[in-house]
Amino acid sequence: MPNQEPLTPQALQSGVELLGEIAQTEVVEKLKDFTPWTPQQLRQLWQVVPNWVKQKIRFLIDSLQGRASTLLPHLDLP
Repeated sequence: MPNQEPLTPQALQSGVELLGEIAQTEVVEKLKDFTPWTPQQLRQLWQVVPNWVKQKIRFLIDSLQGRASTLLPHLDLP
């Protein structure tokens, strides 16, 4: 995905689905799939993610403590 372009509806849907899968399976290593996304794209995605997914992802990242930065070094979760 080009880093400077806004997310397409398809990319947003794929991102929401992937975050939902991560929230359900707790396979946090899949967060690395978001590494090529820019902080702006991640914020755009985060705005459309269901609240239960946000809460679970936050919990998973918090539970990782030191490992979170290696999985998503530029993820700025509001």
